[in-house]
Amino acid sequence: MEPPVTGPRFVPTTLLPTAEQLAIQCDPDKCIVVEANAGAAKTTTLALRMAESATRGIPPEKIVALTYTAPACDALRGALRRLGVPADTARRFRIGTFEQFAQAVLRRLEGGAPPLLASTQALRPHVLQALHQVEDNLDEQHREHLLFPAAGDSLVEEFLQQALHLKGTLQLDLELDGRPLTPDTADDLGRNYALLRAFRAYENHRRRGAVDHPLFRGPGDATHDLAQLIHTGNLEPRAPGWPVGLRTVVLDEMHDMNHAMFVILDHLLATNREAFFCGAGDRDQVIHKVAGADARYMGDALEAGGRRAVRRCPLTTTFRFGPRLARAASRLAGKPYTARDAGDTVVDVVPYAAPGTAEAAVVAAIAAGRPAGAPRALARVAVL
Repeated sequence: MEPPVTGPRFVPTTLLPTAEQLAIQCDPDKCIVVEANAGAAKTTTLALRMAESATRGIPPEKIVALTYTAPACDALRGALRRLGVPADTARRFRIGTFEQFAQAVLRRLEGGAPPLLASTQALRPHVLQALHQVEDNLDEQHREHLLFPAAGDSLVEEFLQQALHLKGTLQLDLELDGRPLTPDTADDLGRNYALLRAFRAYENHRRRGAVDHPLFRGPGDATHDLAQLIHTGNLEPRAPGWPVGLRTVVLDEMHDMNHAMFVILDHLLATNREAFFCGAGDRDQVIHKVAGADARYMGDALEAGGRRAVRRCPLTTTFRFGPRLARAASRLAGKPYTARDAGDTVVDVVPYAAPGTAEAAVVAAIAAGRPAGAPRALARVAVL
């Protein structure tokens, strides 16, 4: 994407972009991070950036869009459609989650895909095997510290939640730093020693003691496995399946990026130096902390070591509510908010008795605002 000469080359058919959106659509900088507010149409803005790249002659196959969740992929495809991007062009964009991206790369590397165990029930036997292996290990030197934080199915749930966070953060790779796993080092990591032992046993079983050809993969495992290959220097520069020659990379839900995802993104940009990057997120909307999501990856992580200069672009105009709520949101978030629509948003303050009872108040408010027999009225409802 070269710098614009006479303004944007892509003109959407269904909306008039704001000045902030136009600036992001046409910005000639190589690396952009969009600091977006709630309801500020960041997905539509990324779609504008993709459409601009394609209109300037970049083949859609060389434009990659990454997200955290599958619904975000659907939202991006919907935004491209609503902007009037031709269907044939939209189909050729490479849009997917980090997990789908990692699965595709690993499938080429490994010559196939292992079974995907997506549910707790499917993973349960493997978790129990790891837990029993730790409990029955006669060579354990710290048996008095083999105290699990739960029992039964609760322990399986706790293990899988901790494993998801360990994999998303790559904490053992980054912080254990070659030290042996002991009760003291587990305390340094803020982790339960017995669970870390079980995690090690589980991963050794899942990966069959090797770095490739695992026995199975669960949620987040492909992202973790690919990130670990990159982190340890075991991904060849011209590895099969790793994309090269990309010209544009966009990232939605940047606020929900974890370290494993960041490692993949950083390597993607390092091996595709001609690519323009545009990531968008809202620091106030981090959802997936259980998987290690951290808004700090919207900070200076991309600039660390002087590898690349980052231009930060604001996206402050919300399409979701009116001026009164925009002013309140601005005070609450400590950042500017403006509203695209002049129509006001009524704000009712509804008290609730105790933590955990707010959900009932939200459901009641939605029910009160939806006329009987009018399900489409839900399209006017947004939960902030």
